[in-house]
This record gives sequence, C-alpha cells and structure tokens, in this order.
Amino acid sequence: QATKVTADGEQTRQDAERTNDRAKSLGQFVKGILQAAEAANEDAIKLNETLRTQDKTLEKSLPELQREAERMIAEMRNRELNMQERIAQDELENAEDLLGKVKKLFGEPSEKNEVQGKLANYHTKVDDARDLLREARSKIWEADRLSAVN
Repeated sequence: QATKVTADGEQTRQDAERTNDRAKSLGQFVKGILQAAEAANEDAIKLNETLRTQDKTLEKSLPELQREAERMIAEMRNRELNMQERIAQDELENAEDLLGKVKKLFGEPSEKNEVQGKLANYHTKVDDARDLLREARSKIWEADRLSAVN
C-alpha cells in the first residue's frame, strides 16, 4: 500500500508540474495578447489624433482655403519648370536610345521567344550530357572495382 501511495504521489507531482507548465505558458500567451492590445490601442490613439488634425483642416473657412490655393498656384508659377522639362526630355531621349540599343543587341520580343527556346534546347542537351557523364563515371567505378578483383 505504501508503494501504491508513493506511486500515486509521484503521479500527482508530475500532473502538478504539467499543470504548472501549462499555466506558465498560458500566462505568457496572455502577456503577448496584452502587449498586442496595448500596441493596437496606441496605434488607434495616433490614428484618432491624425484624423482630428485633418478634421480641423476641413473646418477652415472657404476664403481661407481659396487664399491658400491661390498662394500655392502663385508659388508654382514662380518656379522655373522649363529647366525640369528640358531635363525630362533629355532623359526620355536617352531612354529611347538605350531601348533601341537593347533591341538591337537582344532582338525584338518575338525573337526573345526564339532565344528562350534555343536556351531551353541547350539546357536539355546539357542535362543529357550530365546524365551520360554520370553513367560513364558509374561504369568507370565498376571497371575499377572489377580490375581490383582481378
């Protein structure tokens, strides 16, 4: 009976340890959820602050918005946009020249399919050659083994 009671006590101890481990795991899980909830709450607070700022912008009077728009238009007119347009045109011409060179070197897209087909054919041939090489190695090893036996 003492042995049985000892065995029952040992089983109870193991069960208690398992329960304790599960409780610790559950505690960590709950902490993770709490941290995620706090982070989501902080994000919600920031979002609400951002939306309130935008709401204040919408509350501006129409004349204020009109003056601000006119100020922006005047600023855009004062900027030198001709130089940027010339730079953009030069970049466009350079890009078109580069495209022409690429087409000249690599062909048109329809030719690209031909090149891909040829490459696939070469890959197949290379794979076949590798298979033959493996087979040759195998036969060499077998010949070496037979030579050693002889």
